[in-house]
Amino acid sequence: MVDLDDRRQQLAGAPVRVVHRADADRGAILFFHGLGVGIADQTKELYSLAREGFVVIGVDNVGHGVRRCVDFETRFSRDNPEFDANILDAVEETIDEVPRIINAAIDTGLTDGSRLGVCGISMGGFVAYGAPLADRRIEAATPILGSPRWKLDRAS
Repeated sequence: MVDLDDRRQQLAGAPVRVVHRADADRGAILFFHGLGVGIADQTKELYSLAREGFVVIGVDNVGHGVRRCVDFETRFSRDNPEFDANILDAVEETIDEVPRIINAAIDTGLTDGSRLGVCGISMGGFVAYGAPLADRRIEAATPILGSPRWKLDRAS
């Protein structure tokens, strides 16, 4: 079994969980979780990627995890007529953080920024589609159970 460093910290104001091997080559993957959970719930996925030599930066999506909004159950209830708008707001705000998180990861030496990828599950999959548009340094994206399309059509 490979020993992994697993720590929580802040990058550009976003709560993250950084997991990597001691000999990680500093290629980094930003990882985004699904609706209703936090990055603390993604240990299996973070460890799997870290064991392959990546620095994995798991991000708590806006309104989730340690920054879970106080009205979460109401805001993200499928019975809420504003559900689609609320989730899209959280996705867009999370995507907006990506360039700052990458800059902070480079500044703190977590990655050299030369090989960056993004992965996300469900809500995180939506973030994974948008992240490369927010920051062109991202070279690879792996959305899982996400989509580049939403029910709402917002002009950028």
